[in-house]
Amino acid sequence: MQKNNINKIKDVAIGIFSEKGYKETKVADIAKGAGVSVGTIYASFRGKKELFESLNIPEVENYRPRYDKRRSEILKIALSFFGKNGYNSTSMDQIALEYGFTKSILYQYFKNKEELFSAIFQEPAIIKNLDNLDIVYTNENLEETFEKVGHIFMEMFKDEDRLNLIRVVITDFSRFPNLGKIMYDFGINKISEKFSKYLKELSQRGIIRCSNPKITSRSYFGLLYSFVITGKIINQMDEEFNDDMIISYATRLFVNSLKAND
Repeated sequence: MQKNNINKIKDVAIGIFSEKGYKETKVADIAKGAGVSVGTIYASFRGKKELFESLNIPEVENYRPRYDKRRSEILKIALSFFGKNGYNSTSMDQIALEYGFTKSILYQYFKNKEELFSAIFQEPAIIKNLDNLDIVYTNENLEETFEKVGHIFMEMFKDEDRLNLIRVVITDFSRFPNLGKIMYDFGINKISEKFSKYLKELSQRGIIRCSNPKITSRSYFGLLYSFVITGKIINQMDEEFNDDMIISYATRLFVNSLKAND
């Protein structure tokens, strides 16, 4: 019985340590997951450290949960600084001071400013998480799918902080060209790649005529993005078209060109 308990405790511990990291894991969490008392764990291990060392997973000792509360708050502060001051004029010292801790703690989360900037594009609380975009590849309703992904894409730019990210990239791109790549990789390219797979699936089944799904997908989001740049970044005072109008028009334009001839 004791051996079974130890094996169960270890199995649960591996999962929790891997998810939360060493520092954030509590013995009580492991006990609850294993269905044993805390005392049962201490009967076999002198403490959390001994249990952790018995698992042979040293790579997760310094792991910090990707979306823990402190990390999210750091990213929000960083976004504000980048948006107001630009990339070049924002320092790790400023962000640490604003949050109220030493720079060494900040470096436990991000090894440098570029990694911090990149992380902003992956933070659900700041940038809508495109990984969760659910496209039903068997859905033959083109209008419905185009409008759905169009609204998800445009939703990212309704918040001023998100628009500030674009301004940062435009302002500092010549000095830091990698900023554009970061925005591209975690923004338009992410949603474009996923949508192109949907177009490819329908094309292979003969539902639509689409010789190059990647270009078609990129063109659709490029059209939407052009309205973000011209209407929300360059000419903020006179936004002639709202998102619904833009998405509806772009959808009709692309759907009509993709429908296969009977």
